[in-house]
Amino acid sequence: MTREAIKSESSLIARLHSETLSSSFLASLGQSFLNCLYIFLIKNEKVWVYEENQQIKGFVSFSRNSAGMMKRFVFTCPISVLFLLGKIFKNPKILKRTFETFLAPFKSKRTFINSGSKVSVPSAELLSISVSPDCQSSGIGLELLNSLEQYLVVHHILEYKVIAGEKLISANKFYLKNGFILLTKLNVHENMSSNVYIKKLNGK
Repeated sequence: MTREAIKSESSLIARLHSETLSSSFLASLGQSFLNCLYIFLIKNEKVWVYEENQQIKGFVSFSRNSAGMMKRFVFTCPISVLFLLGKIFKNPKILKRTFETFLAPFKSKRTFINSGSKVSVPSAELLSISVSPDCQSSGIGLELLNSLEQYLVVHHILEYKVIAGEKLISANKFYLKNGFILLTKLNVHENMSSNVYIKKLNGK
């Protein structure tokens, strides 16, 4: 079954993020940072989990306004800054990638020209979606996506975006298969291109 996540599940979600999205920059910041992030998302944004036999097998997270989300996160959860500073102290090179990650939603908020028409990128964003390795290709990802989109339609949010690293082949296939349209590309990190997808929903 798919349902909204609760605060006590943040560490389980963070662990699943680390396992399945290990190549993401956020995963490199460690479990403590991710746990703080998902506590914030559960309380202030939206996170759904897929539960089977009392175990969390997948999750999806969403923000109505991703451009201001990381700023809200830092001010709401100042302890996350300490975890981040600890990582930067050990590896100063990640400071640049940290700023790039925080700025990514602003980069994608611009208006782009697509097929001769101006297209504004929505603020609403699917932040992350993950399914446990032992349950992939079982339809859980689609169920999580459907739960998110049911919520969006009820709340009159009829378009949203997702940013996926160009090298994440399975993720890009998933979005294209499920109605997302490639709008543009951007470099979140130097020499690392990402695809910006949007999806429009039927509000009827």
